[in-house]
Amino acid sequence: MNKKIVLAGIGGQGILFATKILSETASRKGYDIIGSETHGMSQRGGSVASFLKIGDFSGPQIMKGESDYLYGYDPQETIKNLIFIRKGGVCFADARESDFTPELGRWITANGISLCTIPAGEIALELGSPKSANLVLLGFSSGQKESPFTKDELLETIEIVSPKKFLEANVRCFHAGLENLFGN
Repeated sequence: MNKKIVLAGIGGQGILFATKILSETASRKGYDIIGSETHGMSQRGGSVASFLKIGDFSGPQIMKGESDYLYGYDPQETIKNLIFIRKGGVCFADARESDFTPELGRWITANGISLCTIPAGEIALELGSPKSANLVLLGFSSGQKESPFTKDELLETIEIVSPKKFLEANVRCFHAGLENLFGN
């Protein structure tokens, strides 16, 4: 497996924890992983992007148009980071399709990008775990045919890496995303 993944959002959305889950899952499957992160004013709601390469790679940077996947945890950060997705890539976004302008929708379609959206933040809030939208989006993505990992692989990793006091909420949010397979 050689996959390039970008995760983008704003500080406090659990981008780094989601990256940890994906990288640990890859590692548990025996794949090499390389990653890097960029932090704006992340603790004050600034941009956060994480780059993860799974497989046989020599450096962590992902160039524009090279990523197989984009996990977008904020509509505006998703839009800003669409430039990283390769033609035919996949975007899993905590958003509604209406968050994307018609022009952007045409660009996404013209580039063969699969856009899979779900209001993950709203779902996590309804479940009483607003900081677990990252798990809702991971659950949602794991039920899609384009997902880099199965739901069972991700869930096993979540159960291992989640702090004990958050495990129940993390699993509940993951399942809520998985159950909402059609997104919006």
